[in-house]
Amino acid sequence: MPLGPGTLDVGASGGYSIDDQATIPNTASSFTGTRLLVQADAQYETERWLVAGALHAADLEHDGPTVPETEAQSPVGYYATAGLNVDDRHQVLARLEGYDPDTPGSSPDDQLVLGYNYDASSVLRVVVNYKASTEDVADGFFTGRLQVAF
Repeated sequence: MPLGPGTLDVGASGGYSIDDQATIPNTASSFTGTRLLVQADAQYETERWLVAGALHAADLEHDGPTVPETEAQSPVGYYATAGLNVDDRHQVLARLEGYDPDTPGSSPDDQLVLGYNYDASSVLRVVVNYKASTEDVADGFFTGRLQVAF
């Protein structure tokens, strides 16, 4: 089934820093050293379909002793999303997302997210998601939120 004519958006970014006692969420509580970050993302959207994905990666070179003993880390994160507009104001989505901190003793965290969006008006959206680990999809949880644009 072809996606049809639509809009493709792509992006890329990068960064380099020399850090002293920086906190890197989910990776290092106190990082001192050099950090290289790269990111790429793409989104293709038609009137009915949405396909999107991103990849984020880093190279962390530690200065001095670390606990646990690690000279370098290469954390990586990603997501891939597919969505379908089933009606004028109703959308369903499926997303696979993951993060591997590349830390001794940790394992990658891969999640499945199933979502439903309802555009109640031009300024109000209702969002319901079911999120679970790919290790045990039945042991997930639901979240809901209202989004208001102004």
